[in-house]
Amino acid sequence: MSGLFDDGRLVDIVLALVALEAAALVALRLWRRRGPALTSIVCTMLAGSFLLLALRAALDHAAPQAIALAVLCAGVAHACDLALRWSPAAGPSPANRSMPATISLKIRAPKGPNARETSASEVSDV
Repeated sequence: MSGLFDDGRLVDIVLALVALEAAALVALRLWRRRGPALTSIVCTMLAGSFLLLALRAALDHAAPQAIALAVLCAGVAHACDLALRWSPAAGPSPANRSMPATISLKIRAPKGPNARETSASEVSDV
């Protein structure tokens, strides 16, 4: 088992699984027209893959420049992913599309002879 960790074969297996996941997500997106955008899939998978490549390079005792390059590429892919997620054109995420943009709370004061003024501090406890 330690051989998987020592020579980086485990990282190769995980990279293959990441590639299968990316292919499945892209196929699902193209077939069903649902799920994350293709650019989001690519950026997310690239960020993780570059980190795995940096780990693989470190396990193989590669030059520090190679490890730094892989980490730099992971950071660029991650920044692209964040830029896509924060884009104002993207709108709300699919999970939150059914929720309103703001939630308002209306509190009605009781009416009648026993009604009293309600302060803001009393309302915040609700």
